[in-house]
Amino acid sequence: MIKKILVAMDHSINAIQAFEVAMEIAESCHARLMLLHVLSIEGEGYQAHPVFPGTYLYPAFSDIPLNRFQQEWNKYKEKELHRLAILSEQAKSVGITTEITQKFGNPRQEICDFAKEWNADLILMGSRGHSGLKELVLGSISNYVVHHALCSVMVVRTPNQLAVQPSTNSSAEQLRFMIST
Repeated sequence: MIKKILVAMDHSINAIQAFEVAMEIAESCHARLMLLHVLSIEGEGYQAHPVFPGTYLYPAFSDIPLNRFQQEWNKYKEKELHRLAILSEQAKSVGITTEITQKFGNPRQEICDFAKEWNADLILMGSRGHSGLKELVLGSISNYVVHHALCSVMVVRTPNQLAVQPSTNSSAEQLRFMIST
């Protein structure tokens, strides 16, 4: 039985859709929600720009003074907590017990570790739909979580990420359709 649902949140539309699916499941199962955002210097919402890859790890070696780096980091952290609080209130308004938390580190590992620590029955997360070279370079957080989490994982995709269904169209027509979408 599903009693505890961990929702991994990032800036993607898929994360919002995962949150909405989590609310539906939580309502039907009377489950609790935990909204998790993992702070990462590689996260989309973080605005520091390195001089060269890796220098943002060590602000003293970049063009960003340390105090500005800290200010931007704190702003990013607060912005994400505020976003989680808004979503939490939305879930609470329909009677779903909801908590929020932020962790710092590698999102892949932090999601799995927190799910284990919190004894989650289910992890819901969005998929950004990276494939090919982009997935090879950036890695797939959802793929890692699916293979390493100790509980069930549900990955939510937007309709434009879903594979094109086979049809009676010719291969050339299917290819043109896939390229245009």
